[in-house]
Amino acid sequence: MEERGARIRDHLANERTMLAWVRTGLAMMAVGVVIARLRFELGTGGLRPAHILSAVTLGAVFIVVGLLTVLATAWIYTRNARAIDAATYQPIKAIPMVLIASILLLGLLSLLYVLGLLGRMGD
Repeated sequence: MEERGARIRDHLANERTMLAWVRTGLAMMAVGVVIARLRFELGTGGLRPAHILSAVTLGAVFIVVGLLTVLATAWIYTRNARAIDAATYQPIKAIPMVLIASILLLGLLSLLYVLGLLGRMGD
């Protein structure tokens, strides 16, 4: 009976982790929408087209990475649930590291955009 309780706890932990990654993906998509929306807010202020294009592109990249995060999360959750049931669970280290690297890169691009350097790089 103790083994069953441990397995249930493992499944619940797997579900909490999945929900945390889904929230991360949704937050990234929301940030992407906000950044893309800046095109309309800042685009009327006389900014050059390179700045406007950068906002849309950066926003779209955030949305795509958010979608990929949610897709990867679904795959990892299902894989982990099967592995927990079969008592063969091994953590996947590469996918979370790729997602973390993507978030760091997007954060750097956002910083460059906010500082006004991203549009100049395309000039």
